[in-house]
Amino acid sequence: MKITCAILTTLFLFSSATPAQEEARAAWQVTNFDIAANIQQAERILSAAAILNVSNIGRGTGTSFTFRITTKASIKSVTVGGAAANVRSVAGVKRDLQRVTVTLPASVAGGGTLVININYTLPVESNTGLTAISPSESQFLPLSFWYPLPNTLFTVRGADTAPFRLVVNSGNVISSGMEKSGSPGSTVYEQPLSAQPFFVQGDWERIEGSGDGKNITAFVPRGASQDEKTRAEAIISLTANARAYYANLFGPAPEVPIESGFRHGADVIRSDLSFVDWWANPGKGRGWRAVARSADPISGHAVPRKTVWPRRCQGRNVKRTFGL
Repeated sequence: MKITCAILTTLFLFSSATPAQEEARAAWQVTNFDIAANIQQAERILSAAAILNVSNIGRGTGTSFTFRITTKASIKSVTVGGAAANVRSVAGVKRDLQRVTVTLPASVAGGGTLVININYTLPVESNTGLTAISPSESQFLPLSFWYPLPNTLFTVRGADTAPFRLVVNSGNVISSGMEKSGSPGSTVYEQPLSAQPFFVQGDWERIEGSGDGKNITAFVPRGASQDEKTRAEAIISLTANARAYYANLFGPAPEVPIESGFRHGADVIRSDLSFVDWWANPGKGRGWRAVARSADPISGHAVPRKTVWPRRCQGRNVKRTFGL
């Protein structure tokens, strides 16, 4: 009895002391991304301006803000609330990331918010499955860390996901969310769900679904053969059937478009319906969620904590799951 009492007393003391030992600190979370991406074909450079709306969800006061971005990016300027801010960059320890610390002009208490404008350039020396610039197609996917964010999949809380607005100075762009009208020669996407910004640009022809396939669009290379167009129509039909099936299980699907594209014999599919998540990972879904599918599984649109990346290539389904 004495030993049991002693153990319980020790546990109580440690548990009581733990909160007192926790340091009150700031913790930043993105609540909205607003990114304008300018592809410079001749220079093979992406010039971008990112506006981050962030919130201090920690218990401490924040005097600085740290974000991560690929080491290939060059930060040109940072403003906080319209005022120029001092920045300091150091090399990260994960996946060629740099850690950029911004000194805030005024401290932000817990629960407070701020708006940070970041202008930067990102040269693309050679095309990869995550970043590419070419006359035929260009792409910038989340795991290339092409845009600034305070938390990545390597941090404790996981990668930041938030609603976003993305403007790309090109046509025929596929991204996540609703395509909006923009200025001539540019494409605008607005995603009201929590996501990670990305885009794929190519020389596409659109094939619109009808009937049960309404709001489902397939993109095929310009000048595609009839076989490729027939395959696109089959994917539209398959997607419509999946949407109807999971709507019966989980309720009406959100009124958002589904878009898919084809290149190099594989599908690059983007969807704003979470039936893709349930379909690829049955039994582990948590309701309607937005996901994306890409020809490169290590890429694309993300949802909080977990994203499922399926790929259909030459009749065989492949999937990879990443915890974000």
